[in-house]
Amino acid sequence: MDQATTLLYFDEQVCTSVNTTTQSKLLATVARPKLLTIPQVARELNVSRTTTYSLLRGGLLPLRKIGAKSFVLASDLDAFISALPAVNHGRAA
Repeated sequence: MDQATTLLYFDEQVCTSVNTTTQSKLLATVARPKLLTIPQVARELNVSRTTTYSLLRGGLLPLRKIGAKSFVLASDLDAFISALPAVNHGRAA
């Protein structure tokens, strides 16, 4: 299948494609939102919503509110990920 006939599906900034070359190019150009919802944060961390709420309650991820809606700044999530310790054979480095 060539790039002209590649089918693309988008789901909240996530692109899947039958053509991995096209997929990687598109993922590099898709803008990530500055504010992430709790389910988006859970997906990015590859953890459950419950674990995500535990990180928020524990103060490891700052929560932002707009009205009744809860968000995490993408930059706060990036900082959290960057601060995670490296692991070497099950032990912190």
